[in-house]
Amino acid sequence: MPTLGRRNAEKWADARKLLSGVKSGRIVSTHFDYDAALATLIRDELDFKLLLMVRDPRDAVISDMHYIANWPGHPQKDLLAGMSTDKERLLALIEGRAGIRPVRDQILRFSDWSNHAHTLRFEDTVGAGGGGSDAAQFRMISDLFAYLGLPLSDDEVRDIAARARSAKTQTFRTGRLGNWKEAFDDEVRDSFRTHAGDLLIDLGYEKDLDW
Repeated sequence: MPTLGRRNAEKWADARKLLSGVKSGRIVSTHFDYDAALATLIRDELDFKLLLMVRDPRDAVISDMHYIANWPGHPQKDLLAGMSTDKERLLALIEGRAGIRPVRDQILRFSDWSNHAHTLRFEDTVGAGGGGSDAAQFRMISDLFAYLGLPLSDDEVRDIAARARSAKTQTFRTGRLGNWKEAFDDEVRDSFRTHAGDLLIDLGYEKDLDW
């Protein structure tokens, strides 16, 4: 089943029918906007375990820019390609220029899922190989499988961690943290602070706007 979201909404117009056919032990990947009725259906009626992946939105904007540029047929591909610099593209994604959904709206589309799901931070998934921490990755995997009711031994956790990074996945580019520190100049930083700086604080990525 492809990732479910706005682009293929016709496939899940009847979400109950679609998801009722998912067998135990299967994983469904979605970009569902938060919806209270959908959350009730998935969690309470169908008894799915919900996982929410979050990432530093500054890195996510950079990832989106490269994903759009390299995915044939993306509805924003030509629009971003017509811009002369990555800086212009980043500002468009941050501020919502040229009809693009701004980063603030992108975050708020999904944030309320956190009230219903087990939240995973991308930064905890990458381990030392992605600029993170092996210890944080170990805890993340252990906590995730405990939430799923599938507790793992330490050796099983280490085995999963060792195979967790793969350039074969559709959205993989570098899988590293903090790319925004090199890609953002002062103007882009100020724009992000203005448009979504408070959400960085809400998500726990900053304590204030002094970054």
